[in-house]
Amino acid sequence: MKELSAYLYAVKEQWRRLVTGSLTIGLLSLLQQADSRVRVPGFLYWMIVCVTLLWAFFGAWKTEHRRVLTLQPLAQTLIGSLKVRCDQLIKEWAELNQLCSNDLQEPLNPSWGGSKTEFIPFRVGSLQMLYGTFYADLVRATIPMPKYNVRISLPDLLETLRDCKGKIEKLQ
Repeated sequence: MKELSAYLYAVKEQWRRLVTGSLTIGLLSLLQQADSRVRVPGFLYWMIVCVTLLWAFFGAWKTEHRRVLTLQPLAQTLIGSLKVRCDQLIKEWAELNQLCSNDLQEPLNPSWGGSKTEFIPFRVGSLQMLYGTFYADLVRATIPMPKYNVRISLPDLLETLRDCKGKIEKLQ
């Protein structure tokens, strides 16, 4: 409904510009005022209204169409960038999952302690930051995605990212 009202508003603005700037209506009015014997039939005014209204519908469509044509390459670039970033996140989280599957505790566990591989908490933190910026970009692109949960398991996170990748691929 919001889109329809926005479109009708654009049509109204186009029509207002056409009618208030119309040379034809101005000339007809001047002709009628200059010579009282000249009678301009009423249907002519209605015809002008109809033609300018049709032209206003076309003008509103044309404006939106040009906007879409201008923004479409940018949108495709954004979608491609999101897909690459999603692939990278899946790859890095999968590598971390593989590394931690050998008798180490879950890397996303908030109570993760130190071990021989002390770099893992740093890597998890940097990947969480990358996921956060990726999530924010998905929200801006209106791609639905569940909010990040710090208690999520790594297999669940990977599944969520794979679902997201499927949604992004559907946009292309």
